[in-house]
Amino acid sequence: MRCKFEGEMTLDAQQYAQLNRTSGVGSLTGSIAENDVLRIAIQAVQLYADRHPRPVQVTITQAAEMLGLSRHSVSKMVRVGQFKLNRCGLIPIEQVDAALRVR
Repeated sequence: MRCKFEGEMTLDAQQYAQLNRTSGVGSLTGSIAENDVLRIAIQAVQLYADRHPRPVQVTITQAAEMLGLSRHSVSKMVRVGQFKLNRCGLIPIEQVDAALRVR
């Protein structure tokens, strides 16, 4: 039996059973080298990023979540001109990225 996951990652029955028996990555390091665990994690992050690209623009609520602020605070930032809304009433992601870099 082989179990296939997204991104062409496959496990044989023995590996799958071992994953089900263990509770975390730390307990797998006895059978999987630390470099392999790191390589797999990097591949997983890359697969996620490839399938879930960042939006070009975000709502005020989404920007607030990304910045760790309240929606009200981001609305004030729009009113005072720190963020400029586009024609659709959304904040371009570049502005959010710039605000994150400043923090």
